[in-house]
Amino acid sequence: MRMDRQTQVLCALRDELLSPSVIGDIPELIKAFQGRILTDLSMADLSKLACLGPKVGTKNLIFARLPEEMMQPGRNDQGSFIWIADFDKVRDLISEFVAGTWPLESEKSNSISTCP
Repeated sequence: MRMDRQTQVLCALRDELLSPSVIGDIPELIKAFQGRILTDLSMADLSKLACLGPKVGTKNLIFARLPEEMMQPGRNDQGSFIWIADFDKVRDLISEFVAGTWPLESEKSNSISTCP
């Protein structure tokens, strides 16, 4: 359910960011998030991605979640709840996703959501 709510938020954020009144503010929005999001992308890379936003249709956005059986519940050093996953298996799934071989048709209803 959390993944579904996150998908709704991301889809709504995408819609809002693509509204004509916001497009001119995208560079300032990127700067506002700088230092608050962990990424290895440069500001130039983030700017390029932002420019791609209007070209990505909602049918092309796919949100995939890791299979629950792959994760174990746990706690971080601060005591917050986290899911613990085998990063080698996660990397394998990401490679399969990028190659278009994951998830299998039979897994899609449990692993994939899209913007409405």
